[in-house]
Amino acid sequence: GDFGGRGGEHSPALLDGGAGGRAKKSLHLRRRIQHASTGLLFLLLDDHIPLWAGSIMLFVSSAFLYAFHLARLKSDSVRAMYLRLFGPLLRPHERASSPPGALYFLVGLAITSASCSEQAVRCALATLSFADPAAA
Repeated sequence: GDFGGRGGEHSPALLDGGAGGRAKKSLHLRRRIQHASTGLLFLLLDDHIPLWAGSIMLFVSSAFLYAFHLARLKSDSVRAMYLRLFGPLLRPHERASSPPGALYFLVGLAITSASCSEQAVRCALATLSFADPAAA
């Protein structure tokens, strides 16, 4: 979902039927596919990586993504690389200066994996990965 309330999937502009609406639909479809495929990959890896190790890897990944986000705010060359790598998946406010939604996905999953049972983590991951994009 759109936690920031800044033009999410249900914005009126999406309903205009014009080129802008089609572009937003395409962006959100790409984001949904990426969201679900990342979650599926994590679920598949879950069978091979102990929960404690996965939790550490998620916290480290979150830190690296946040550091990359901060670096792109300070450097034009890092910003160009950031947009080249992630631009097609970013919402307009994420392209400008907000952290990407993927950061919240990783942080939330890291906290859940550090504080909940493996069964609860799998349930949360499946819900976040598939139900959230389907409902959007």
